[in-house]
Amino acid sequence: MAAAATVGSFAKAPGRKVMLLLVEGWAAPTHRWKLWSPWGSGMTSANLDSLYGPLVHAANLVGYSLYPIDLPGPLPRNAGPGWYPALGGPQPGGESLTGGDSRGGNVGPYFSVPDWSQDTRHASEGRQHHVLEFLAEQTGGVPMINAYRDKALAKTVTDTRSYYWLGFEPPLTGSDALHKIKVRVNATRKLRVRSREHYVDMSRGTEVSMLVEGSLLFGGSPGTDSLGVRFGAPLKAGFRKISVPTEVTIPLDDLTLLPMDGRWLNELEFRVTLINEAGRLSEMPVRKLPVLRTQEPRPGDVFVYETELPMRNRMHHYVAAVYDPVSGALLSARGAVGPR
Repeated sequence: MAAAATVGSFAKAPGRKVMLLLVEGWAAPTHRWKLWSPWGSGMTSANLDSLYGPLVHAANLVGYSLYPIDLPGPLPRNAGPGWYPALGGPQPGGESLTGGDSRGGNVGPYFSVPDWSQDTRHASEGRQHHVLEFLAEQTGGVPMINAYRDKALAKTVTDTRSYYWLGFEPPLTGSDALHKIKVRVNATRKLRVRSREHYVDMSRGTEVSMLVEGSLLFGGSPGTDSLGVRFGAPLKAGFRKISVPTEVTIPLDDLTLLPMDGRWLNELEFRVTLINEAGRLSEMPVRKLPVLRTQEPRPGDVFVYETELPMRNRMHHYVAAVYDPVSGALLSARGAVGPR
């Protein structure tokens, strides 16, 4: 989701859009995992699309081709226990260290790899390559695997230097439906064609959720910084859990209320998500906020929404956002919240 939000944030770039994606440790899921996909049917057996689908759909929606780079590189045939390719060779096992790469540079902290058998290690490498191939094939790019990682930029430039670019503008309804794309070439000569596999008719609500999550992961604000958020004293809500009373002040100057039968009304969407010190994101349910006024709003009027924010008993960073489906306005606020 972080990568998908990044792609979306560069949606307005002109011309042919290509993203070089440095990948390490992204492996194909095993059949034991169960994950939720916004374009699936709820809880299903995981496959590549359920885990990496949001990134593929976001790239296809804004016209990006992904060129994923195999950051660890090839795994040597004689790799012994504790081999960690990204660090250039075998490392001491059993403890967390700070080491250097093969050029003597600082590479930061890493953890030793379990003592797998050689077959298991090569199978794991194959699962990671499968992800790179999936990302490239689904978006019309090229995977830079093994030795190609050292010349990925040059290969990408060569691949994109000369091309015919055909596009279309589909009728979008915001249904979040997945539509397949098929390209057939009628020619006597053998021609090679790469194309996107599909696109998602992404709704504005899905885009807003991705903007909010991307803002929490990368900084910045998904919308206008005009929300007022105030927290009360935390209340105990179970083992290692608290509930924080929350008051959200929404300025009506930034929204559109529609007149109807002598009243002014709208139904807003409220989202809030948290991230803790370990980088774990909370769920982000969408709450409908009906706004009803018996008189026409005056400059400076506000709407106050009160709720409770459940969380673990630790500090979190948060991003809150209110979306107005009538005008498309997005109001937001960000900060820290926790037991103190």
